[in-house]
Amino acid sequence: MFCYRVRKTIGAYLAALGGADAVVFGGGIGEHQPALRARICEGLEWCGLRLDLDRNAAASGAEARISADRSSVHAYVIPSDEESIIVRDTVECLLKTA
Repeated sequence: MFCYRVRKTIGAYLAALGGADAVVFGGGIGEHQPALRARICEGLEWCGLRLDLDRNAAASGAEARISADRSSVHAYVIPSDEESIIVRDTVECLLKTA
């Protein structure tokens, strides 16, 4: 259900935007779950997104392009540092209220 909902959302955004240059996977699941990335991208060939299964399997926690060379919409894994951003924003909020 999770993969279906993510794929549906990507499709909705692609339709609303009239296409895209790339899809980016970040955060814990996007960075570390190649099997989920593959399931999410299944069926998105209609928009030009084709995953390279070897690249996808090798990309875990590191910045990488995971789309096939023939893909017109590329897919990337981009690690994020969400914890640091949350800490920084929390400190900023605390300093404003002090």
